Amino acid sequence: MSRFQMTTAYIWSYLAWLLYLINTVSSSSAINHSRSLKCIPMIKHFEVELTEPLKPGEGLGLTGDHVKLGHWQVDKSLEMKQRRSNPLKWFVKIPMCSALRIYYRFFVYYKDSRGLKRIRRWEGQQHARVLEAYEMYRKQGSLKFGEAHPMALGGGVQNERGWLRGEFIVQMKFIWPQHIRFTSFSHFIRNLKYNMRLESYPIDGSFTDLNSDVDIEVTRFVNNKSNLRPQSEMGEHYKPGQILIYHITVPLGLENIYVLSLESREGEHLGEVTILGSYFEPDEGILELPIYEKWQKHRIGWLTLPYVRIDPLPSAEQLSFRSSFHHYWPSNWPTLDVAHRGMGKSFYYHSARALENTIQSFIMASKLHSDMVELDIQLTKDYVPIVYSDCGFYTASQRNRASNFDMHFVYINEMTYEELRTRRVFVYLNGAMVELSHLNSDYVGETEMLFPRLVDVFKYLPLSLGLIMEVKWPQLLSSGSLEYIQSLDKNRFVDSILMTSMQHSCGRPLIFTSFDADICSMIRFKQHVFPVVLLTVGQNSPWESYADLRTRSLANAINFVQSSDILGTAIYSGNLGQSVEQEIDTIFNLQQTLFVWGDQLNSSAILNTLRHLEVAGLIYDNLGELVEDRKRFSFFKAPEMQQIFLRQCIVAGNISLSEGEPDTHSPFWPRVRTADEL
Repeated sequence: MSRFQMTTAYIWSYLAWLLYLINTVSSSSAINHSRSLKCIPMIKHFEVELTEPLKPGEGLGLTGDHVKLGHWQVDKSLEMKQRRSNPLKWFVKIPMCSALRIYYRFFVYYKDSRGLKRIRRWEGQQHARVLEAYEMYRKQGSLKFGEAHPMALGGGVQNERGWLRGEFIVQMKFIWPQHIRFTSFSHFIRNLKYNMRLESYPIDGSFTDLNSDVDIEVTRFVNNKSNLRPQSEMGEHYKPGQILIYHITVPLGLENIYVLSLESREGEHLGEVTILGSYFEPDEGILELPIYEKWQKHRIGWLTLPYVRIDPLPSAEQLSFRSSFHHYWPSNWPTLDVAHRGMGKSFYYHSARALENTIQSFIMASKLHSDMVELDIQLTKDYVPIVYSDCGFYTASQRNRASNFDMHFVYINEMTYEELRTRRVFVYLNGAMVELSHLNSDYVGETEMLFPRLVDVFKYLPLSLGLIMEVKWPQLLSSGSLEYIQSLDKNRFVDSILMTSMQHSCGRPLIFTSFDADICSMIRFKQHVFPVVLLTVGQNSPWESYADLRTRSLANAINFVQSSDILGTAIYSGNLGQSVEQEIDTIFNLQQTLFVWGDQLNSSAILNTLRHLEVAGLIYDNLGELVEDRKRFSFFKAPEMQQIFLRQCIVAGNISLSEGEPDTHSPFWPRVRTADEL
């Protein structure tokens, strides 16, 4: 065979192979219409510019919903490089498929001595950055860290703190009128203001590297300037009656020691307090610590130091950068109607159509087009979340009749759930002691029974009904007494509620609230799936005030919201005075939300006045009499709203639900790719 014939045969065989390949691709396209061509990888350039330099040890990361970007997971994210010509600019180049839309985010991390990435701050807008397929061929220009696309819903500048993963938080709190007592008269009379500085040291030399990962921040409650920040080099100014909190992030497994130095405002050294890290083994407590003179080592006073320790969620590794709902409450939403305990309080004060905090009461409120319902969460001894307002109830032996002498009070946290279901129940109903044991038996339906489990509440209520869930925890009163004894572990208490909600109620509007500021902080730093709001009674209320100064006034509540980076506050309506418009403007200017609750919300005129002021929501009783007749459906019943909150399931790592079909009309609507598309 000649060379010409061999070349001709080769060309024909190549053409035959090419036709076979085209037919194969065409057949594949007929089977899978969503993908007609193979994706061709190309080098994609990501670049972002910071507004300020990173701190030593920090780096910039990139993550997204593409396999090359780590599927929103921290450990699979990409580490970006710093430009030599401009230290504020960071970049990374990777080969990526060019046929698909891509969602991505930037975040700042600190890689500790064990190689774990600690999330310092990240772009927490509802909608991530988007890269269309046609934009793969063009340079995007200079992106600013924290700035969302101007057309994306919930845009603007938003940098959120990360959630706990391989570390825990200790908060040392100066939140009472008096914490420092000097036994020396000269020290006490001359020093009413102090400079305090906290330092961390390793107990063992083998922990030196881990101790370098300890991050000490502080917040002083000053109007509009209460954000967490690094500790000052010269120490923090403190005066009794002010609020000062040390916020310490510590790697898991570290054994360390803290030294708190006290100086006068003139620079005279007064003394120091030694605090072992092992003191924080209980989740919360009050330490009585001696103050020693630095050189002579004799005791000169005492420090009373309340604290709280915040551990990461057991499922913290499943949480992702997909989105954040910490601050998701758009300002263009109307004032929502929130049904207090369902159809209203039925014990002690009010007569409601259904018993409070029962599933039946919540369903009736939903049928009256309530946007949300407020409910109360307690935990049994075996950490089962149930819905009930009080810490316990009156019970008696199983005799046919029970006298007042036979009754005694029992606490819910001292009984397992099975034990709870076997008890007789007596409550004050319309001013008289009434037995409701028949509602705590197997002979009544789940929607009518007392003490419904939280998981059953999620089961029976529609996703279109929003929930405001108050987490109950006993508070120290200003008189020095405790509301009641709590024997449960505080971290496990919060974890049980959060994990139950993530597993069974992601996809619905849900807000956590609590009168305990530490509970609010714990919920905030453990996750970013649900927002949290601080409940406060303020200064003008019929109840005894709490010892915690953070809850005593609206101004302190606003500062706490800023320091803990939570959604907002819910204030008792009796504290809304003549300057209510100015107070609400202050809250709005800080981009915080405000809910109002209380017995004063008992008329349509008062409710309409607060609606005119555009508060986020009104939590009130007597829904059946006060809800407007013209209201035909609840706010969250719109399909678009339900689709937005389904994104929580992706954030929580709950793959039992999906976001559904993507919105084809908006390039900013989130989308989940299939395995074939990747």
